[in-house]
Amino acid sequence: MPEPTEMEVMRNLQHLQIDRLEALTDRIEALSDTVKELADIMSQPPSTDLRDILTDLTTVVRDVSEQMKTLPGAILDEIDRRRAGTDKGGW
Repeated sequence: MPEPTEMEVMRNLQHLQIDRLEALTDRIEALSDTVKELADIMSQPPSTDLRDILTDLTTVVRDVSEQMKTLPGAILDEIDRRRAGTDKGGW
């Protein structure tokens, strides 16, 4: 396989730079869109539902936390149940 000429190397580098610039441009456009959306959100009056939303979120987080506490025991119970079923052709 012949060595690439200096011109081919430069052309490949130029294409690589163009590709990288296009990717960077896409990211900048996405960031700009996000900033515009945030500016729109920030220009709206504050929500009076915040207290209710935070209360609901707290309740959900508490419920999930309680479920997570019981999960290891439930897994062990299921393992024991399946092991007991092995005598009967189970797991």
